[in-house]
Amino acid sequence: MRDLLLTVLTPAAVLALVIGTLLAGVFHLLAATKGSRLLVSWTVSVTAFCIGTLLSDFLHLSLLSLGPLDLFLPSVLSIAAMSVARLAKL
Repeated sequence: MRDLLLTVLTPAAVLALVIGTLLAGVFHLLAATKGSRLLVSWTVSVTAFCIGTLLSDFLHLSLLSLGPLDLFLPSVLSIAAMSVARLAKL
């Protein structure tokens, strides 16, 4: 169990979770959404950021990096996904 937890919580995964959370918070503040939609924004943001990280690794894109992570493509994908979720009223 401990080995599985250490595998899942690598520094890159924790950094992706933190940056996805920060993006969700900033989007929530700027979009002036209701408090009940914060969980949806957070879930969509973190999921899209992780998918964007995997996509940028697969495509070998590195436009703006922080440690092992590319920040540009995952951030754009996260913001776009939160915008679509807000427009779809998820």
